[in-house]
Amino acid sequence: MSENTLIEKELINQVLPELEKEFFLAKKSIAGLSKGSYQAFKIGADHSEVFSKVGMFSPVLYSNVIEDKFAKIKTENFSKQKFFLSIGSLENERFINFKTILEKEFRERKIPLKSYISPETYHEWLTWHRSLYNFLLWQK
Repeated sequence: MSENTLIEKELINQVLPELEKEFFLAKKSIAGLSKGSYQAFKIGADHSEVFSKVGMFSPVLYSNVIEDKFAKIKTENFSKQKFFLSIGSLENERFINFKTILEKEFRERKIPLKSYISPETYHEWLTWHRSLYNFLLWQK
């Protein structure tokens, strides 16, 4: 079992049930930053019955073949969810290119997507802080 599969399994079978014992969680969202944004994206898509919204902050794939990554995701569930995509305006070209690729994929598949660009920030905490803030505001 891969590390990603273990994380997904632990989150769904252990972490969330424990949180639900202590807190009322009417709606659940998942988000990740940088390379972790793909993991949040995949977990969110695999568990659309659990997560209604998925946030991807400065997403990147370390592969040039986006179709391979999308093939591993249950895209049929996308219609049940909303997605948030953010990036810093000064980020490295590979992050900007991946954002463009993702936006195109979402448009072509008619998947709801909210985009946010953090002004004058790079691949850094300020970008992700602003992204989280806007993701939380958008959820209301």
